[in-house]
Amino acid sequence: MITVGVHGSRRISPSLQEYLTAIYRASSIEGRAKITVIAKLLKVKKPSVTDAIRRLHKLGLVEYKRYGYVKLTEEGKLLAEKLVLREDTLKRLLVEILGLAEEEAFEDACRIEHDISDQAFQRLIKLVEYVLSNPSLKNELRKAIEESRDE
Repeated sequence: MITVGVHGSRRISPSLQEYLTAIYRASSIEGRAKITVIAKLLKVKKPSVTDAIRRLHKLGLVEYKRYGYVKLTEEGKLLAEKLVLREDTLKRLLVEILGLAEEEAFEDACRIEHDISDQAFQRLIKLVEYVLSNPSLKNELRKAIEESRDE
């Protein structure tokens, strides 16, 4: 589980992590996001978003005024960037290397990203980068995976 705070003293649930990444993605253009946009991204109702925003505000990860926009704090932005990198790297592994369908890969990446340790994730980044920078290796892996599926 991801922790926040100066010394990683507070844990942030997978659910709040999803809200944080949705805010990050929704605010990528204007630097702030609307509750309605976040609700649509996560396919939840606005009151659920408001509740999550209040909890993220208490953790110091977002700035929010009632009926206004949501904006990530510096700490919130750094954590969201870390989460988005995890999600994107895992999706690349699952789609580009392992050959899973996008939708399945997205769901699996969301589950894995919350539980993988920082050390394992750093090594996973290196593995994905290495495999993707070596097309022949990537093709060999894909072929081996496809062949093992047929057995």
